[in-house]
Amino acid sequence: MFEGAGTIGAISDIEETVELRAVRLTLALSPVPQEVVDIALAERSYRLRPVTLWGALLDAQGAFVADPFPLWAGLMDTMEVTDGAEPSVALACESRLVDLERAEVRRYTDADQQAEYPGDRFFEFVPALQEAEIRLPIQ
Repeated sequence: MFEGAGTIGAISDIEETVELRAVRLTLALSPVPQEVVDIALAERSYRLRPVTLWGALLDAQGAFVADPFPLWAGLMDTMEVTDGAEPSVALACESRLVDLERAEVRRYTDADQQAEYPGDRFFEFVPALQEAEIRLPIQ
C-alpha cells in the first residue's frame, strides 16, 4: 500500500534488469476529481520532465524511521486520461537509459548551431563554402 497517495494511487512494478536497457514505470491515480482531469487534459509540456520516485519507511504513528531514499528515476513519457464515471490519470515514465535508444538528430548547419549555442558563428559561412571554388597555388 502506498501511504503517500492513499488508496487512489498505484505504481506499476519497478523492473530491474541485468541488461543495459530502458525500463518503463506507470504512475496512476483513480478516481480523481474532475479538476485534476481538466488540468491533465490541458497540460502539454510534461514530456521529458524528470521523475523521481522516493521510498520511505514509517513507524506505526506515521513518522519516518529513516531518511527517504530514491527508488527510481526517469523521464515522463505519455499520459493517458480517462474521463467518465470513474476518471483516472496514468503517466508512463521511462528510465534515463531511453536516451541511449533515441536517435540524435543534429545537422552541421548555422540554424542548428544557433539553436544549441545562440550567438556562436562557427557554421555561419558553411553555405557559401558549398559552391566555392578554391584554387591552390601550383608550385
